[in-house]
Amino acid sequence: IVKRDARRAAEMLLKAYRAGSETAREDLIKRPETWRSKTRIEMQTLLKLWGFYDGANTGFIDKSTRAALDAFARATPPR
Repeated sequence: IVKRDARRAAEMLLKAYRAGSETAREDLIKRPETWRSKTRIEMQTLLKLWGFYDGANTGFIDKSTRAALDAFARATPPR
């Protein structure tokens, strides 16, 4: 059995988003429920830690979360 790790999933999701993955972008913007609430909260936590998000860590992909995702993608070039 593999233990679920919301932090690791959030890191991978953000990495894919930053790299321009259409699947990651569509999942987060159009179908956020694809990802568990804990993963979305961890994603907001990481964006906040890195200085891109200043909203509440609710797990909802709202306007401020989308703005943080876009700022993160623009500010951090893919590697």
